[in-house]
Amino acid sequence: MDDRFRARMSKLAQPRQAVMSCNSPQIIPELPQTESVVKIIPNLGFGGNPTIFVPKVERVETPSQPDGPSINQYWANDYVALNPDSDNLYGSFLKVGMVIGTYAAISHIHMQLEAHKRFYGHIPLLVHDDNSPVANRIHQLCNQYDCSFEVNTSRHTHFIGDLTVFIGGLKWAEARHLDILLKLSRRWIFVMDWSKSLHEIAIDSQYPTISNFCRHFRLPIRTECIALSVKKWADPVFYRPALDKISYQSVGVEDMIHQISLQIEGGCCNQAIRWRNSQPMAPKGGFALWDIMGSDRVQYRGSNFLWHDSHRPNEYAALANAWGLQYSANDFANPNAPRR
Repeated sequence: MDDRFRARMSKLAQPRQAVMSCNSPQIIPELPQTESVVKIIPNLGFGGNPTIFVPKVERVETPSQPDGPSINQYWANDYVALNPDSDNLYGSFLKVGMVIGTYAAISHIHMQLEAHKRFYGHIPLLVHDDNSPVANRIHQLCNQYDCSFEVNTSRHTHFIGDLTVFIGGLKWAEARHLDILLKLSRRWIFVMDWSKSLHEIAIDSQYPTISNFCRHFRLPIRTECIALSVKKWADPVFYRPALDKISYQSVGVEDMIHQISLQIEGGCCNQAIRWRNSQPMAPKGGFALWDIMGSDRVQYRGSNFLWHDSHRPNEYAALANAWGLQYSANDFANPNAPRR
């Protein structure tokens, strides 16, 4: 463990929702906190299997957005265009949410929830599990931390499972009238409040997709940490090809997400075009660069996050222990093993 990370770790040690039904624009009524409800959502095309959503009562009211997309619009397959009177995708105030995708990995999810509580608890959070054998325990953890949870009815392959995180997260974000959804992988753990940085680049760039690329693996875009405009991505331009890929159980997630980001980029506003012409961009374009991530998944060891390609299991465990979470390096070495 290098000195910079050790110093950062030492400092860090100091001291939500209604869900839509696919065949109806209705909202599942909110339920008492003590009730556990499973809602089966049919016809999503997840290889013929429905998805189970476990709604959790949200304690904070989200104000409606008069000029934003209504819940009924998506289910009618209506495209929600930008306001013709505005040159911008985002206004001056953004409502941001995040979704974390996982299969098992209780140790990682527990750290994610603890980091959320410590650094960015004002951001609504959804955990999406790919039908792991410990889904109920993850659900209990989410309830403990006052966060939302959903789970697929069957496990998908690694890449298909990741794609269902995008779909579930965007539907959840659209139901809450959010402007931006940050999608994280289970092993990307922010150890700082990232929301101000994301807010600034979104407002400045007006880009519908914000992420970075990877020189090491030659990835055109990174799906372990990617911010999406809900208005632009919660739309058939994404859902239709995504559902097709899930039905055929075949997808290269990074390439697919990058191709859609390029397609969406074609409709950017004038401010986004000016940004693209004046700022460093990814080699293959399609999104605004978020410098906080770095452009190398292996070599860049940011002090603001943990990531399994650049940080070792003992570093995850050391920070977890500093936060009072009793996990070992082995718990982080093989996250799919339901040890705890």
